[in-house]
Amino acid sequence: MESSNVISMSVADRPLPTSDAQPTAASMSILVCTTCASTWQNGQRVGTSGGEQLLNRLETYLAEHPTGAIAVAPTQCMSACSHACAVAFAAEGKHSYLFGDLPHDRADLDQTVEAIATCAALYADRPDGLLAWAERPEPLKNGVLARIPPVGSLVVR
Repeated sequence: MESSNVISMSVADRPLPTSDAQPTAASMSILVCTTCASTWQNGQRVGTSGGEQLLNRLETYLAEHPTGAIAVAPTQCMSACSHACAVAFAAEGKHSYLFGDLPHDRADLDQTVEAIATCAALYADRPDGLLAWAERPEPLKNGVLARIPPVGSLVVR
């Protein structure tokens, strides 16, 4: 689902940046694992995964409640299988976050989506992307699997 504030495309479909490329309107991306909470039968995924449900609901929510220039990118397997559902926040020059153990059952999905959107708006407003525990919405307080420093800030030895 697209609007002037929401961009949705797979990571593979994103154009590679070039020196002539214009910056995108998105100041940050929410990556949603689409294989999280999948049901498997005979080695095949069946039905709609919890991650796909989360992605669909998040895209709808952001279209109805624009929070700024936030891109939503579906991605397959973020290797957080024991912590489904997983989403990541990423932006150039900012710390990246990987959140897991996000409630994805029907009863909690709306609260999870609202929490992700609220936290993403905080992240987008921060120049460094740092999010204090106390300010994160409840579903994102204890589910941090990783906080990764910006690539440009790394000191290589």
